[in-house]
Amino acid sequence: MAEALLKAPLLKVEGLQAWYGESHILHGVDFEIGHGELVTLLGRNGAGKTTTLQSVMGIVEKRSGSVTFEGRQLVGHPSNEIARLGIAYCPLMYFHDPEYYMTFEEAMLPGGPVEALVKLKEEGVVGNIGIAAGPIPMMLEYVKTDLFQVVLSHNRYTLVDRSAEPLMEEAIKRNVAYVNAAPYGGGILAKGLGDNARYMYREAKPQTVEAVRSIQAACARHQIPLAAAALQFSLRDPRVSSTV
Repeated sequence: MAEALLKAPLLKVEGLQAWYGESHILHGVDFEIGHGELVTLLGRNGAGKTTTLQSVMGIVEKRSGSVTFEGRQLVGHPSNEIARLGIAYCPLMYFHDPEYYMTFEEAMLPGGPVEALVKLKEEGVVGNIGIAAGPIPMMLEYVKTDLFQVVLSHNRYTLVDRSAEPLMEEAIKRNVAYVNAAPYGGGILAKGLGDNARYMYREAKPQTVEAVRSIQAACARHQIPLAAAALQFSLRDPRVSSTV
């Protein structure tokens, strides 16, 4: 019984069709993958390699045909159920906090992490690659390579800190999505001033404390929670693609 199961295809795709809206992208794709087997999809840009992977994984919702994994039909099941079977697609992978362990120049060397991320994107393993870090001058260097689709900066675009604005403008110019992280500055803009006033994971500077005190007073006058004002500052900026 076990031997028969191993001989059967692990993943089998038959007559797979897929659409983006009314655009018919895949026209009857067939392939199968056995246990321990490696199969590569080859084709020019726009041939449908990524769409095939996303269709197998249920990310492309409008699809037909047959996709079976260990004999189980996947077409008709949502992507979260398919992912639990061990078939997953990573839409975004970040190069996170490189400033703690290498310079920009080191990261860009042949065989380095940036080259590895670009290769994963080219192979369709990940949909997009992003850079997530702190120092703005270093972040600008990564964005200017035009290799990243997303840039995430934390604590540097808040009610009391606008230092990320040059990065935001550069990202927009290069069609890179800007993700604004930590709009509360590590807590001080959520809880307000207290015995432990910290901003960006360290003791807040006197000028930051004064700014928060003024904003907190203004919020109190208008009966608006400080945390709501801090969050809306990020959410309402059209340059910000997402706030986390």
